[in-house]
Amino acid sequence: MLHALTSPAPAELHAIPAKAAAAARAEQELAADPLVLAEALNTLGYTYFPLAIYDQAEPLLLRALELRRDAGEHSAAMKSVSGKLALFYDQWGRPEAAARYRTP
Repeated sequence: MLHALTSPAPAELHAIPAKAAAAARAEQELAADPLVLAEALNTLGYTYFPLAIYDQAEPLLLRALELRRDAGEHSAAMKSVSGKLALFYDQWGRPEAAARYRTP
């Protein structure tokens, strides 16, 4: 379940540059294992939810999905990622984007 929207605390706002640095570091250090990288980026993407900073979360979540697809993953994990993206876009107020990621 996604986090409820609240105003971010100043301490949370200070963490934003660290999250961006963590994503860049993950891309470098985990490149040899795309599924581990996908999980790391997915996790980082969802840390932006309590802050309602969707424009920072979106590229991480989409990259995680891309890595899973490129690795040939077509499992329940892939459906889970797609479902989470649908919820993400719904929460962001973008139902047209959410519809692209809903799984039957």
